[in-house]
Amino acid sequence: ALRAGEELLGRPLPARAPTLFERMRARTPVPSTEDLRLRDAVRAWLHGLTFVRQRLLDSLAAEDIRPIEALGGPFDPTLQVALQAVPANGEETGTVVAELRRGYTVGQRVLRHAEVAVAAELAREVP
Repeated sequence: ALRAGEELLGRPLPARAPTLFERMRARTPVPSTEDLRLRDAVRAWLHGLTFVRQRLLDSLAAEDIRPIEALGGPFDPTLQVALQAVPANGEETGTVVAELRRGYTVGQRVLRHAEVAVAAELAREVP
């Protein structure tokens, strides 16, 4: 490795280079066993939450209760309630840019309207 470094630089490395490399490596934190266990526990917990969420959505779908897909689409007042108007910033005016609360339908009826933020051309205040 030292030869490769010397070839790359085109000159010899300082005699202390191996010691400096070892010191840098020694400062690299190694996760403790407890950290690794905690990481694995959090990963398993998140996997479990994802599984439970999917089972809940599947159960709702079996009853014909479905989430309203709002994000990125045009604002639809029959399915959504606009709680915020935000600067368009390149988005088409009237586009749903954030879903603040998920809405649901049961069959063709709205169970709960989706609460959304909509892109709009906002008037600037004149001083």
